Amino acid sequence: MFLSDILFIVLCCEQFRKEEIVNNFYFKVPEKFGKLISSRQELLNLRNDIAHYNFKDFEKHRQEYLDVLLMFEIYMGHNIKGVLEFPKFKNKPSIKTILLSIKSLRPDLLDIDPNKDDEMEYFYNKHRVLMDLCDDIALYNGYEPKELPSPWTILRQMYSIKHDSKPIEEIDIYSLPLFCSLKNSK
Repeated sequence: MFLSDILFIVLCCEQFRKEEIVNNFYFKVPEKFGKLISSRQELLNLRNDIAHYNFKDFEKHRQEYLDVLLMFEIYMGHNIKGVLEFPKFKNKPSIKTILLSIKSLRPDLLDIDPNKDDEMEYFYNKHRVLMDLCDDIALYNGYEPKELPSPWTILRQMYSIKHDSKPIEEIDIYSLPLFCSLKNSK
């Protein structure tokens, strides 16, 4: 079956809008199908631009394609680990800004501790999800694929943010063993 056939069946056939199908098929049930149905042509155009190496049209309609693709992925449930909306910035954001927005959406992705997480597999998966999400938000906000930072850059920035957000521990110097032993020796 071709993508055009699938999109037609899913988005245009009235039989596919029965409540029992809608509630089981969509991850997020659309409030109005109009916006989703109108996205069909944009998705087909995206597919055609990629399949026919039409990079000029792809670049021209890139933001519309990203918006429609994200909306479609959210409804279908393939939405980047539970994030239902990407943050949109006026200017191209820094990696730190992107990571801080991820922290507000999914704080668990920045709270990675191999001693605390039960499974090491999950620990590594969190890193992978964080890097994928960071790349997706960067692309959505104007980065070119060649501009995407390396995974090491993202992880270094993540640990820097974690370090900056730790509360500063106040130390009572009078209770330290060295000070107490000096005080007792007088």
